[in-house]
Amino acid sequence: MKTTASCAAILAALLAGTAAAHVAQPNTISMASVDRCPGGPEWLESLRAERRAAGPRPVATNPALRDRLIALDRDRSAADYSQAAAEAAAAADAAAAAALAAIRAGDSGSAPSVPESTSPPATPREASRLSRLQALVDLQKPPRVAEIGPSGMNAVFSVLERIASQPQARLRLGEALLRSGDPGLDRASRRRAAELVDRALHDLGEPQRYGTLFDIQAQGRAILRQPVEAEAGLEARRAGLGLVPLALETCVRSDSESDMPWSLFFGFL
Repeated sequence: MKTTASCAAILAALLAGTAAAHVAQPNTISMASVDRCPGGPEWLESLRAERRAAGPRPVATNPALRDRLIALDRDRSAADYSQAAAEAAAAADAAAAAALAAIRAGDSGSAPSVPESTSPPATPREASRLSRLQALVDLQKPPRVAEIGPSGMNAVFSVLERIASQPQARLRLGEALLRSGDPGLDRASRRRAAELVDRALHDLGEPQRYGTLFDIQAQGRAILRQPVEAEAGLEARRAGLGLVPLALETCVRSDSESDMPWSLFFGFL
């Protein structure tokens, strides 16, 4: 273990209640590892320079919606356990699967099937939270950061990340955000959306798209979790989102022996 007990405690608190698919208490990504890896210091400086140039984050133009999203994220214990709520969430998930099939069919005229989820069935609490989130936002056309502010967007991410089931809903949101071209989505948010997509694809039994999922082998060596969609184009897809170069991420994860979601690392910067 290369991390301190205090770092582990901080990370455990950050990850409390997240989707069961995430490791409960992975090793943290070490800042020292970033400094040791080739290109690490330069990547950190480019990120800090981008943040300085960006200036103040936008103020929500729809504070009422922002506040309702934040309240939903914070309300992690109270839920509607009624059969109606569970049925509404199940119906929404079925609609999401049908919408994804239509999107993927494109102009081909075919109707590809959406793979079955390997995630556990939704608990009443998860069904309720998803139903309440979908009552506030359209996951296929989510609000922009300018509308709900960074805190509202964080709440949207957080609610879905804490739902271990319903991968179609997670995939819908992640893909919609990355297609949106929203200038309010900074590098950390784009990384978070990419992780949402890859985790959902993994839960659906499909190859990951952005290479955000890693496995840690013996002696701490990090390897990209296989399979990967069109792996020859992986670096270009990552660069298009401003993700950390794959070689650097692999080096840092191996040095830290960490499969922690990289998006959490932004919180330590």
